[in-house]
Amino acid sequence: MSLFFDLGRSDMGVMVFQHMRQSRKRKPSKSTYRAALLGVAINRDLEALRVVHNALKLDPQFDPDTRLLNSLMTAYVACGLPSRAMEIWENIRRSAQGPDHESVAIVLDACSRFPEGIHRAQVLWGQLRTAGYRFTARDYAAYVEALGRNGMWDEGWKITGGPVHHHDQEAEGGSRCLGSELVSGHLGPRGRAVEGATGEAG
Repeated sequence: MSLFFDLGRSDMGVMVFQHMRQSRKRKPSKSTYRAALLGVAINRDLEALRVVHNALKLDPQFDPDTRLLNSLMTAYVACGLPSRAMEIWENIRRSAQGPDHESVAIVLDACSRFPEGIHRAQVLWGQLRTAGYRFTARDYAAYVEALGRNGMWDEGWKITGGPVHHHDQEAEGGSRCLGSELVSGHLGPRGRAVEGATGEAG
């Protein structure tokens, strides 16, 4: 499947993916979905993305975790639908697992790609800071890039002049989840930790 995506044949990659779904012995796993979404993102194939996303919605094997939803966000940004990626971010934010550092970098990138998005990026940055989130170098880079894309060079310069707080501990296969960093719980609508946040299916 991945070979077809690498060759620019997302139609064939999706066909293999669909055959796997129909197989009794080799159903798509979370890693299969992530690989398919990465291939879709590389090829910027919106139709293929819709096929994979619809399959994910109907798959009874598992609920999407943060890493899988991160891949879904990345694919929507690559396919030119950053506002759809923002909807997925809200699902991640409200989930039991919560966002991780990769989620934050992706959503900041998404914010920079539609007119009113930079305001949302600024609000999100303030919420994360208020919630005690430990920004990584990648977070700073994503935010500064978002500001730069919108011509806010002075603001970006101020950000680069501030200290970068690195966070060394990461979750298996990716970044540590924000839910485990905020002692009180998950990031609420105003950027504060909320006790007893419940999960929401992606």
